Amino acid sequence: MNGVNLHALVRGAITALHPDVRVVVLLPEPYTVNSAYEQEAQYRPPLAMQAQSQPVPESSLMHLQAQRDNSVWRDFYFFGLVPGLSRADEFGGSLIYWAGYEWLVEQVLEDWASGTDGVNWCKVRAIRQGKADAPEVAA
Repeated sequence: MNGVNLHALVRGAITALHPDVRVVVLLPEPYTVNSAYEQEAQYRPPLAMQAQSQPVPESSLMHLQAQRDNSVWRDFYFFGLVPGLSRADEFGGSLIYWAGYEWLVEQVLEDWASGTDGVNWCKVRAIRQGKADAPEVAA
């Protein structure tokens, strides 16, 4: 099945049952260091993206909640690549603004970066940070 985009084949069925939602994403840049020698997160300008938001499976939640009680986790699927925390690249995770909250991408669970057909998508896990309005996206 070389060259067949299976995701494109099932995409219509997925969105018919569970429509995409609009989210605003801030993609990270390498951090800077201020005059007090503290790292400061840097982000690219806000970007509107379509995503699938799904609850984290119960088996994963039991493990996650053992790490951080009272946290709310969510999985997001994106057409495009949305990075999580990367110490090697010296940046924190992307920020997602959805449903009245800011969500921090802690982990990229699946990364389908296809160099051949130009189709990129990913699955990320995010933790809810707090109530926040989405930043304005430039036209």
